[in-house]
Amino acid sequence: KTHPFFFGADWNSLRHIEPPFGPHLQIDTSYFPTEEFGNVAEQMEQVEGISREKDIAFL
Repeated sequence: KTHPFFFGADWNSLRHIEPPFGPHLQIDTSYFPTEEFGNVAEQMEQVEGISREKDIAFL
């Protein structure tokens, strides 16, 4: 609250002020990018393979 960015902010009425942007959600994740997720099962297999390789040094 003491940062200069917040100078003049009305903290007492903050919860009652309408926000400047209200997302119109169809589903919970509609505002998150999906192209980077791809095939999650395949990605998990790759991670597990890397983990096994790193564990060999400790055997």
